[in-house]
Order: sequence, then structure tokens, then C-alpha cells
Amino acid sequence: GSINNAEVVTVETGVDINANATVQGQGGKVIVWADDTARFNGSIEARGAGESGDGGFVETSGKRSLIVGGSVNVGADQGQGGSWLLDPLSITISNDPDTIAATATPFQPDADGSVLNAATLNAALLTGDVTVQTVSDVTLQSGSSIEMDSGFVDFEAGNDITLESGSSIELVTGGVNFDAENNISLEGTSSIKSDSGAVQLNANNDISTHFGSLIQTASGAVTLIANYDFDGGGNLNHVGIVSSTAGGVITTDSVNFTSILGTVFSFGKIEINTGRGGQDSINVINNLFGDDVSVNGNSGQDSYGILHTDNAYTIDGGD
Repeated sequence: GSINNAEVVTVETGVDINANATVQGQGGKVIVWADDTARFNGSIEARGAGESGDGGFVETSGKRSLIVGGSVNVGADQGQGGSWLLDPLSITISNDPDTIAATATPFQPDADGSVLNAATLNAALLTGDVTVQTVSDVTLQSGSSIEMDSGFVDFEAGNDITLESGSSIELVTGGVNFDAENNISLEGTSSIKSDSGAVQLNANNDISTHFGSLIQTASGAVTLIANYDFDGGGNLNHVGIVSSTAGGVITTDSVNFTSILGTVFSFGKIEINTGRGGQDSINVINNLFGDDVSVNGNSGQDSYGILHTDNAYTIDGGD
């Protein structure tokens, strides 16, 4: 028969949950789930073993509130790292301490939302990938930094994803993927920097890169898609800088593209696609510098400023 879900689940400090492979094999699966509040302050390991054993899967989910003060290791001796899924109502990643449950009331529900310390997330990225999946918002707080060599970080928000001014994500070969049902905003001096890892931002409504913000890769691709599911606003409001210094491809896809003060720069290809979903577009396109630049869209109202290329250059305004 079916197994009932708990309203509140608590894993106390000092509790170790081990789903490691031993001699050879994949890491196991561990799920800490609650219909209201999940408190995870212990340790979970789901490591792979041997030459080909990959890391396992860990999920910590609280439908309304998720409290994370513990550690997760989904690494592998020689195989690929596993993944850790965090699934609260909303989450703020910051330098503040992880939200910890009061031990006097371990089985009472907590307030909405969660705080995840950036160091906790960075430690997990040393062993595998991290997915943060929320019903509402994901916020990277000012002064907080996510740093990874090879891990993959995936933010999936039922509402907005916001990088506050002064926050940063830095990666080497790993990847960054944002999926927001509403808006994605890079505020002030927030930044996403990558060497060879790809950066992809998908918003069902609008994407805004504010003045002072930076998305920069070396050879990694950058993709920005507004109106991802074809039922949102689809404005890409670009006032920051998007650049690729070693030939990475930069692609945008939106209904409207506005870049008055913003800059897009690449030693590789730049492709600006507008009129997403067959809609007429209103575009102000300026400061494109690339080896191969193309601007594609449906008929609409277009204005062009500084566009420079050392190779091919194409503007297609549609019918």
C-alpha cells in the first residue's frame, strides 16, 4: 500500500545517513521529505565506488520550509559526481548561517522560506551537482558567492530568480542554468563568470541585466531566453555587460530586445533573435562587438546603434 508523508521531518546534528557504494557501484538514493517542514542538520553520504561507480542522489525537501544545516557528499572515487536537490517554498542563498531548527520544538512547523549558507552549497559542489527548486523565489544575496570547479548548479524557481548587487557565481568547467517561471534579474554589480562552462538563463517572462552587472565566459557559451514557454512577456532588458573573451557563442532569444547602455562582446559568434513566438518586436540594439554578428526578428520597430564585427554581419528584420 501507499506510505503516508510526514508533516515534519527532523534529522538532528550528529546523525549520519550513509548510502555509499562499498567496493564497486553507484551511490544510493536518500530522500528527506516533509509535507510542511524538513529540518536537515546531520550528514548524508551517497558516494560511488570503484572505477566506474558514480555518485548517488540526495533530496532534501520541505513543501513549505526547508532548514539546511547539514552536509551532503555525492562524490565518487573515480566516476562522476552525483546530485543534491533542495526543494523548499523559497530560498535565499547568503553568508548568513543556515536556518537551524530550535531543538526544543523539533516537530513543529516553521515559517515559510529557507536560508542556505553559500559555504554549504559550495562544499556540496565539490562532490557533485546542486539543484535548487522552489515554488516561489530563489535569491542570491548581496556579498554571497557560489564557487565551483566542475559542479553544475541549477536554479528552478516558480517565480523570480534574483542575483542581488554584489553577489557572484564563478565556475571553471561546470555549468549554470536558471529556469524562472517569471523574471530573472541581475542587479547592480552582480556577476556570473565562467571559463569553459556554459551559462544559460531561461525566463518565462523577462530577463533584466542591470547597470554594472556582468556575465562573462572565456570559451563557454552564453544563452539568454525570455518568454521561454511562449506565454510570458519576453522582454530582454540589457544594461549590463555580456562577454566571451575566447570565442564562446552568445545567443539571445526574446520578443523584444532593449540594449541602450548594455554591451555584448565576443571573439566568437553573437546571435540576437527577437520576435520569439512569431510576435512583432520592438528593439533597441546597441554595442554589439563580435567576430560574427547576426540580428534576426519579425517586422517591428527597430533602432540600431554601435554594431561592430570583424567578419560576417547579418540583420534580418523579417517580413
